[in-house]
Amino acid sequence: MRPVLTAAQMKDADRRTIEEIGLPGAVLMENAGAAVARALRARHPAARRPLVLCGKGNNGGDGFVVARHLRDRSPSVFLFGSRQDVRGEARLHMGALERSGGTLVEVADEEGWRAVHAAAAQADVAVDALLGTGLHQAPTGAVADAIALLRKLRRERAMPVVAVDIPSGVPSDGGELAWDAVEADLTVTFAAPKYGHVLPPASEHVGELIVADIGIPDSAIAQTAPSLWLAEEGDVRRAYPPREPGAHKGTLGHVLVAAGSVGKTGAAILASTAALVSGAGLVTAATPAPAQPVVAHGRPELMTEPRRPGPAGLGAHGRAGAHARRAGDRARPGPGRGRARVRARHVAQVPGAGGGGRGRPQRAGRLRPLAARHRRAAARGGGRGHASSG
Repeated sequence: MRPVLTAAQMKDADRRTIEEIGLPGAVLMENAGAAVARALRARHPAARRPLVLCGKGNNGGDGFVVARHLRDRSPSVFLFGSRQDVRGEARLHMGALERSGGTLVEVADEEGWRAVHAAAAQADVAVDALLGTGLHQAPTGAVADAIALLRKLRRERAMPVVAVDIPSGVPSDGGELAWDAVEADLTVTFAAPKYGHVLPPASEHVGELIVADIGIPDSAIAQTAPSLWLAEEGDVRRAYPPREPGAHKGTLGHVLVAAGSVGKTGAAILASTAALVSGAGLVTAATPAPAQPVVAHGRPELMTEPRRPGPAGLGAHGRAGAHARRAGDRARPGPGRGRARVRARHVAQVPGAGGGGRGRPQRAGRLRPLAARHRRAAARGGGRGHASSG
C-alpha cells in the first residue's frame, strides 16, 4: 500500500533525507524538477513553447529546474515575486537557470503582466510552480491572479497544465477546497501523494497523478508514521489470491443478503451484486415477497427468497432464515429496508449470526452489534438508516 502524507510529514521525510541520509536539499530539488520535465516531455511531446510560472518558495525552485531542463524548448519563465525574496535551494537553482542561458522575468508591475500575457498567447503548455504544500488560506495578490490566468488558459484554450508537486491553491492536508485553485491535467508529486491529491473535491484538480522518486527512501517516509494509505493493484491481487483449478460456485461461499423493500428493489440488487463481484460463489437475496420478482429479474445470477414483512420475516421460521441456516456462510444486512426501529429487529433475528464459513463479505457475527446500534439510534429519535457497516 502507498502511504499518503501531510505537509508536515513530507517536511519531516525531507529533513531525515537531508540530515540522516546526507542527500542535500539542492539535489532533491534538482531531482524533483527533472522528474517534472521528463513527465512533461512524455505526456506532451509536441509542446514547443512552455509557459513556466514560478513562486518565490521551494515550489518555484522546482520550477526553475523544470525550465532549465526544458531550455531546448525556449520556455518563458516568470517569477511572481522579487529575486531578493528567493532563498536557499530555490535561489541556487534560479541562478543555475540564468547562468545556463535561461531568462527570468519578475512580475511586479503592469509591464511584467504584459510580458506574461504575451507569452501565454504563444504558449502550448503551462507549468504551475507557484505554490506547493502547506497552504492553509486562500492565495492572494499576484499569485491569485496567476492562478486565475492558468484556469482561464485551460478552460478557454484547452491548454494543458502540468502542476509541480500539487496544483496551486489546493491544500495538501485535506480534501476541502474553499477557493479557486489551478486545474491541472498532470500533477507530478514527490516521494508520496498528499491528502489533497486523493481526497475530493480537492483531488478533482489534480488530473493524472505521477509520484516521482527523487531520492527520499521508504524508511524516511515510514518514520513519519503515515495514517492514510492508498490500496494499489498489487494489494487487491493479494487480497484475492488465485482460485484452485477445481473451484466452483459451491466451494466459494454462500452469502445471504437481507435487503430491499417495495420501491427500493434497486438497493437489494446492487448489494447482492456487490457480493457476487467480490467473489462469492452463491448469493441469495432475501427481500419482501412483493419485491421478489423485480429483484430476481434485475440480476439473473442471484437466487431469491421471499420474506414476510415484520420481524418474523427473518425469524427462525422464515423461509429466508431457514435458507441461511441451511447454506449461508455469510449473512449481510443490506440497504433499502426502511426505518431503523423496525428493521433493526429484523437484523437481530438473522439466524446463524455467529457462524463462520468461506467467502469475504461481512461476518454475520457483526450483525447483532449493528442491530443494537440502530436500536439506540431509533430510541434517540428514529430516522432513516441501514444496519450496515458499508
